[in-house]
Amino acid sequence: MAGSREFAVCAMTGGASVWTAAWHPGGERWEAAPSAVRLDRAFALAAHPRGSLYAVGLTRRGALHRLERDDRDPAAGFTVREAVALPGVELPCRVRLDGHDRRLLVAGYGSGALAVVDLHDDGTLAGPPRTAMFAGRGPDPVRQDGPHAHDALALAEGIGVVDLGADVLRILDGETLAAREPLVLPPGSGPRHAVDLGSGRVAIAGELASTLLLASLPERRVLDVLPATTRATAAPNTPSGVVHDAARGLVHLANRGADTILTARVNGDRLTRLAEVPSGGVRPEHLALDGEHLFAVHSEDGAVVALRLRDGVPTGEVAASTRIPGAMWIEPLPRR
Repeated sequence: MAGSREFAVCAMTGGASVWTAAWHPGGERWEAAPSAVRLDRAFALAAHPRGSLYAVGLTRRGALHRLERDDRDPAAGFTVREAVALPGVELPCRVRLDGHDRRLLVAGYGSGALAVVDLHDDGTLAGPPRTAMFAGRGPDPVRQDGPHAHDALALAEGIGVVDLGADVLRILDGETLAAREPLVLPPGSGPRHAVDLGSGRVAIAGELASTLLLASLPERRVLDVLPATTRATAAPNTPSGVVHDAARGLVHLANRGADTILTARVNGDRLTRLAEVPSGGVRPEHLALDGEHLFAVHSEDGAVVALRLRDGVPTGEVAASTRIPGAMWIEPLPRR
């Protein structure tokens, strides 16, 4: 169907680890199929424009896996083509391509480390990883007993490493991985994921403080902090995924606990709350944006949902939902 879009979804279960989910916006329906891939505690994905899919699992002995699909047999789904160990990178929880698709950035939550893996032009792995280790802690004695890198992304200032354990966005030299002046966040923020807004600004999900933060990297300061939810919850609300709608200047944040999506507009140095709507499932983990729909995956009930948008803002209407048990991540695949 014209306009259809494919996603990869990873699931942290004992069954199929990587699924293909085809979204058909014309009829607002899903087609989901598992692959034969079994990865231990599959947690995060990244897609290369040449077709490779990279996966990491939340394991003590960190590893990076490169997957491919056989175009001669699309129904077979993904298979593992390469794998590389990530020494010193425990509990890898995020894998991202840099801005030029030449290397992968892998954040290790358990050891608070970053691994950088170079790529060939076709997306195959080009060599052993380089690793940067960190130190630091925050006021939460359980979650911030040491460094816990939860995200890594390419920025104009260098490589950014979001450290939940130390309340900091670290900035590293893009080549040497030497530390530069970091962006220090409010104590107890527990930053989880970040998005680059351009013009030196970033939006950051504050998992432990249940906040959305706007910060300036050139100034190395926080500009605004917005509560992630206005809903009363029985358990603490812990924000997870955050995505940026650059065309409309919007940021969407997933709330685990409240089970909602917060949408805020970036107005210069301020965040303006526009809407907070149900996420369509229990415990939203990750978000993706495509066309007139926002997609969310939920780890508790496995709901993979498409939420309708109006002028870029979720309406609270679920256009369609399918179920992938243990769904943790949804990754748009290159159009074929």
